[in-house]
Amino acid sequence: MDLRQCIECGVSFAPHNRRHKFCSSRCQARFKMRRRRLRRQEQGLCPQCGGPMDYPVRIRPDRSGRQKISYCSRCREKWRRKEVKP
Repeated sequence: MDLRQCIECGVSFAPHNRRHKFCSSRCQARFKMRRRRLRRQEQGLCPQCGGPMDYPVRIRPDRSGRQKISYCSRCREKWRRKEVKP
C-alpha cells in the first residue's frame, strides 16, 4: 500500500486499509477533541465541558501569540483551584 500522511501530526505511515487517516489512536483522539471543542465554540458553549457560557466566548492571543480560549466560570474556577494547590 501507499504511504499516507497523518492528518493530525503529518507523519507518514502505512495504512492497514484505505480508510485510515491517522498514524495512531492518539492522533485520532487529539483530532476528535480539537474538532469537538471548535464545534462547541461555534455554538457558544464552553469548549471544555460543553455547558452554557456565562459571558461571550472570546478567543484572544496571549503574549506568545497563541490563541487563549475563554471557558465558563465553572471550568475556570476548577482550573484555578487546581493551580493553587499547596
